[in-house]
Amino acid sequence: MISNQLLISYCETDYRVPSENITIRLGEHHPNLDQLLLKNNTEDWCFITAWNPKSNMLSTLENNELNKLLERDLRNFTYYKGKGESKMNSKWPSEESFLVLGISVDQAKKIGDKYRQNAVIIGKLKGPAELFVLV
Repeated sequence: MISNQLLISYCETDYRVPSENITIRLGEHHPNLDQLLLKNNTEDWCFITAWNPKSNMLSTLENNELNKLLERDLRNFTYYKGKGESKMNSKWPSEESFLVLGISVDQAKKIGDKYRQNAVIIGKLKGPAELFVLV
């Protein structure tokens, strides 16, 4: 179970994909993301990181190593590098992340669990971004 404060923090985070000019916000629909999905002939996506497992802050070096392993696990998907940027907690660093296209909720859950994440952001074509809690 994660705290209400952590849930609020996730809701107050911008999930950015600078290369595609996409900023994902929970509960919102994202036309730029829809265009990217259509361009890639898919409908499902997730935004995921391996940084700071179970919200325990690790060093940048440790987090980068975890994300390299995650990136290797994503090799069969189309993905774009992104960042999760908290608007609420200036002490919490931006987290290097990935926008993954063509991934099912079950696949996203499995990978999120592997990297001990509390949640992943998921969505579908023409739908809102949703927080999928893993714990």
